[in-house]
Amino acid sequence: MRGISRAVVLLLLCHPLSSLSQNSAGQLPAPDQNYILNLYDAFGYQKRGTILDWGFSALVRYNGKTILFDTGNSADGFEHNVKALGVDLNQVDIAVLSHRHYDHISGFDYMLRVKPAVKVYLPADEALGAPLHFTFSKDTKESLTGLPPEQLYFGGKTNSI
Repeated sequence: MRGISRAVVLLLLCHPLSSLSQNSAGQLPAPDQNYILNLYDAFGYQKRGTILDWGFSALVRYNGKTILFDTGNSADGFEHNVKALGVDLNQVDIAVLSHRHYDHISGFDYMLRVKPAVKVYLPADEALGAPLHFTFSKDTKESLTGLPPEQLYFGGKTNSI
């Protein structure tokens, strides 16, 4: 995941703007090309009947893998833009959610209807199902041996939830 994250960040930061859009013929780049296609945002150039809306989504093609990064503010708007741009979401290998704000997550409803078995990477967020582990003390039980129970969390029975 770390390698994919770095690739996405590098492409988003370093790739020239000219490669972010479709080629001059109005078609998606060839499947063997690396590219970033902006699917959803509130600014920039409207392409081939897409709608502008608050949120973000990009389709990244890198080293033979297709990565969907976020899905915008509205499942309907995301679906509209995907279809207007001629994107086949069945070709997505990995879907990544950067964070759980509505303007980045809402289109996942549509993505998962199209390809329910897509591999999805989510942030380690309890609201998205990540395990909650709260530690009161970094001390091990062995290092606390000999302290009276009244000086330990929960009388020394546990030091984490």
